[in-house]
Amino acid sequence: MLKIGIVGFGYIAQHGHTPFYKRGESVQVVGVADCCEARLSLAKEYFPDAKFFLSAQEMFQELGPALDVVDICTPPSHHYSLIAEALSSGYHTICEKPLVTDLGQMSELFRLSQTSARLIYPCHNYQFSPAVRMIKSFIAQDYIGTPQRVVIRTCRPTHAKGVAEWRPDWRRQREHAVGGILMDHGPHSLYLAQHFLNHLPLEKVSCNIGSFGGNDFNTEDTAQLEVMYEQGAQAMIYLSWASTYRTTKYLIVGTHGYIEFTDDMLIVSNADQRFMLDSKAEVNDPSHHNWYKSMFIDFQEKLAHFNDPVALLPLLEAHSVVAAISAAYASATRMGEWTTVERPAAKAQQS
Repeated sequence: MLKIGIVGFGYIAQHGHTPFYKRGESVQVVGVADCCEARLSLAKEYFPDAKFFLSAQEMFQELGPALDVVDICTPPSHHYSLIAEALSSGYHTICEKPLVTDLGQMSELFRLSQTSARLIYPCHNYQFSPAVRMIKSFIAQDYIGTPQRVVIRTCRPTHAKGVAEWRPDWRRQREHAVGGILMDHGPHSLYLAQHFLNHLPLEKVSCNIGSFGGNDFNTEDTAQLEVMYEQGAQAMIYLSWASTYRTTKYLIVGTHGYIEFTDDMLIVSNADQRFMLDSKAEVNDPSHHNWYKSMFIDFQEKLAHFNDPVALLPLLEAHSVVAAISAAYASATRMGEWTTVERPAAKAQQS
């Protein structure tokens, strides 16, 4: 039974992670930390037997070895310091995306994970959705040949709101989110593109960003990226919080076919056949709570094989995401100039 401590009991902790934890499948939440007393009061309704704290530091100090895993659900500006403190306190960590916000922090996390012998696991939960699993299965079965091009389009009429009790617009405030939609939705799009392209390494990125929603926020609400990978593969990613509608679209083009996903509908087409499926992906549920169990099982598997190279894969994937986003922001300051994506020094075998 893994003992869990949650840091940050906002929307995603309450609606995305808690439904799985409440089922008690090999886990028990023993502590919750949040700087907002109103959120702690709500957390007590879900976990009456847990202990509650106004800071992660208080939770780490009081619970000590009674805690195994820290689940970090705060805004990105706090991720690095909380992960570092959790590791130094002897805890494995699960952390919402983006894992961290710059490559200096990313390099330090590789070192801290090694010296503390503790796992760092990013919440890259979209890869565990039914739609993405179906797409990867069709690719593995050679329905479309070798994937060569990916197009990802994520349109929303506004940003996802946080809880009313604490800064509901934090995703648009640089001091908390560090960036805008590129920092928020960019990670999902980038790791999905790499999965669809069979984990080809990223080479360079071109990006333009802007704000078109007519508001006073200090972060971007729209981003367009072109990404180049080894072997000439490409990805086009369009992200917007200024759309008139909500939709999620993926297109994966291979050497002899394509897969198209629009919201929950999936089309697979090649020279011999064309068929449509309902993926039941529930992409319009912002909590994505039905994907968390599969992700947590993967976390447990990585934890069980901590000394094997496979346990490093999530951290390497997070590095690719952070490196690509860093390069994208740099590119945007130079009017979309192609910018090299830094690669991690560590290596692991993709599964």
